[in-house]
Amino acid sequence: MCLLYELLLNIIKKFFSLNTICRSLMNRLVLMSIEYIDAVDDENFLTTLLLERDYSNRDSLQIAVELEMLDLI
Repeated sequence: MCLLYELLLNIIKKFFSLNTICRSLMNRLVLMSIEYIDAVDDENFLTTLLLERDYSNRDSLQIAVELEMLDLI
C-alpha cells in the first residue's frame, strides 16, 4: 500500500497532467488502508504486515513516516 502511494507520488512528479487522477487514487488508497487496518483483529498480523521490508529494506511504517501519511500512523 505504501509503495503504491509512493509510486503515485512519483508519477505526479514526472507527469503533472496525471495529478488529478493520481490524487484521487491516493485518497481512495488511504481510505481503503484505514478500513483494512480497522478490520484486522489480530495485532500480531498487523504488526507483521507493517514490518515487512521492501527492496530498499524499508518497512511500511518507515515509508508512511517518510511520505507523511499521518492518517495511517
